[in-house]
Amino acid sequence: MKNYVTYDPEGRIHYSITNLPEDEALLSVVDGQALFEIGDSVGISQDKQFILNGILTNRPPPPELPSTAVAPWVIPLNSLASGAVVTVSREYGTDIVIVDLSEIWDIEDAGTYLIQIEQPFPYHRVTQEIVIEAATSGGL
Repeated sequence: MKNYVTYDPEGRIHYSITNLPEDEALLSVVDGQALFEIGDSVGISQDKQFILNGILTNRPPPPELPSTAVAPWVIPLNSLASGAVVTVSREYGTDIVIVDLSEIWDIEDAGTYLIQIEQPFPYHRVTQEIVIEAATSGGL
């Protein structure tokens, strides 16, 4: 009896199968997915791991975004995966969609913004509300 996870061609882990011989586990595999033997299902996380070239691998960590920042706040585009799309939304106005990660984008106006980052797998998608505070000028 062995433990397995199923995964798709991108390496995304779908579910685990425990305590079955391989021939029986294979009966549970959905078309388009493959079976990967694991020693113990404890510690396997779809959110943190994937299968890459037949090896259980850690997914890259999601980008860290602050919950508050001071204007001007630069959106960290250079840390994102190629193919990422960033959407910046505010309670009013048009959403800004950024696809050219070589550009530098900053938020200069105080307010509450919703930052949504869509990245190709195995990178994480992130949604974060950020409160941008007005810069304070240091006067006498």
